[in-house]
Amino acid sequence: MSYVKTYNDKVRGTVEVPYDASSKGGSRSVTVELPVQVNIHVDTDTFDASVDECEMSLGRLTSALTETEAAELRAKEINSKRVADSIINGFFSYIRSEISQQASELSKIVESKLIMMRELMKSAKSKRVQMEGDFKRISDRYCKIFDDLNREVSNRILENDKTAFDFRNETDKFKVRAFNNDLVTVISVFGTENSELLSLISSSVTKKRVFDTINLSRMFILEQKRLEQSVKGSLIDDSFAGDLLSPVCYLETTKNRLQIDKRVIFEPYLDQQEDRASENDMIERFSSGTLNWQLIGEEERKKLQIYFDNELEKRFVSTDEHVLRVKETIRQLSDLSSINVTL
Repeated sequence: MSYVKTYNDKVRGTVEVPYDASSKGGSRSVTVELPVQVNIHVDTDTFDASVDECEMSLGRLTSALTETEAAELRAKEINSKRVADSIINGFFSYIRSEISQQASELSKIVESKLIMMRELMKSAKSKRVQMEGDFKRISDRYCKIFDDLNREVSNRILENDKTAFDFRNETDKFKVRAFNNDLVTVISVFGTENSELLSLISSSVTKKRVFDTINLSRMFILEQKRLEQSVKGSLIDDSFAGDLLSPVCYLETTKNRLQIDKRVIFEPYLDQQEDRASENDMIERFSSGTLNWQLIGEEERKKLQIYFDNELEKRFVSTDEHVLRVKETIRQLSDLSSINVTL
């Protein structure tokens, strides 16, 4: 805006002053000091108008830059998506073509192998038929040879032991004895003794089995009694009130860089309606920042390490090299000493 600036000062100078008329006459120099006041009027209307115009131009330029930046960001996003889609489509197309090419090559190899296997199967069948015929012919020949040898050996044995065979044939004619023969009592006594012996053996086996069963029952009762005493010794009859602790997992996930998802994961036996009611309270406590977190103690870390090792051994029981490598990697990545706890 326009304004007036005033400057006050004094100006000194020498002035020739004439004398009065006299015999000598003349003039003399006199020092004179005059006050001076200077008023400067500064007109800034034109400058103010140019400043306002410049401000408006800067505003329009800022809006244009903002819109240009937004357009550039949208263009970059669209182009990046287009490039990503083209890369993904190209990658999957390349993989699909490679798989198709390999499948076609493998199908040709399989067809050639199948043709070769069919030829080998035909050759094997023909050889099998030939071998079966050869085996039957050779077996028939050797069977005939062995039958001839058996007949020859039988004839020679009969010739060598003809007297014994004749005696056997003669004795076979007198196998049937009369009931009033003296050997009848011997047979009855032998049958009685044999039946008594069999009954004694059977009763002895039965007694042995019963004795073993009684011993097994006695051992079972003793072990059951010992187990019952151990269980009773380890139980406490007194009832007491206390706190039961259970681990929970608190997760915070960010979606679209703006929305934060918070949730608590329970153990399966705690996943009930009344336990779910306290989930919001726990989320508020965890996310409030008022909890006093500190590093886990050495004793608790050792207990947690034992439990962690046991669970790791239960989950990975296979002796496969890959499973062992995964288990060892998990053990190396687990840093239980860096866990923070709160009360």
